[in-house]
Amino acid sequence: MPVNDKKEEKMLRAYLKTKYMTQKEFASRLHISRSHMSMIVNKKRIPSPKLARKIHKATKRKVSIMWLLFGK
Repeated sequence: MPVNDKKEEKMLRAYLKTKYMTQKEFASRLHISRSHMSMIVNKKRIPSPKLARKIHKATKRKVSIMWLLFGK
């Protein structure tokens, strides 16, 4: 289920850019595929609550769980 939130749609992408990290590298840290990470970054997929928590922790709370799950 796609989520569209134009205001914050680049939140995860911006975090990765500030850390000079590719989607592939970040996906590897989370033990998911690069394509799955790409779909989350582009808001074409919503991560599971468990994965949303992992992303939230891996980004040192820069990317909110609420944004990942609900686009808010």
